[in-house]
Amino acid sequence: MPKTTWAAGMLVAALLLGFLSFRAVTPPRSLPSPSHRPIVIQVEGQVAHPDLYMLPGPIATWGDALRAAGGIVDHGAGAPDEELTMPAVSGTIVRAERDGSRGVQIAVEPMPASMRLLLGMQLDLNKASEDELLCIPRMKPETAQAIVARRKEQPWRSLEELTELPGVGSRTVDRWRSSVSVE
Repeated sequence: MPKTTWAAGMLVAALLLGFLSFRAVTPPRSLPSPSHRPIVIQVEGQVAHPDLYMLPGPIATWGDALRAAGGIVDHGAGAPDEELTMPAVSGTIVRAERDGSRGVQIAVEPMPASMRLLLGMQLDLNKASEDELLCIPRMKPETAQAIVARRKEQPWRSLEELTELPGVGSRTVDRWRSSVSVE
């Protein structure tokens, strides 16, 4: 083997070894930490573009949601400032409606349970209705009914208490962890 070929091979090997050594001792760069989760709100009513909007969290307000939807249509008296500065909450519907001479009224209500679950939000065992609980995969009607009946006697304090219900074991509770919570 000629000396130049051997020298070139050694040079490539040395560079490769140096690169691998550098990678071994240098910690990998971490990705920048994600900012706050966006706030997902549905805007309806007297706005230019009713739709589902993602607002930057955690400081978005109802006014930000209305501006994202193109603002209130049919200019006149607007919504009261105290309503517009209220903090926006993910999983809600904000509705702007004309209220005669008083201007615009803002109504806020939770999105349907199926939509909240689709967005990765959890349903609270102490607040969800039977119909909402039935949106949870593998939830039986009798279990949903038992959850609501049990909380009338005493509120749920932890998800593990679900195992007190007939037919609900720890594996079932583990499957439901991403869908339900106790607040």
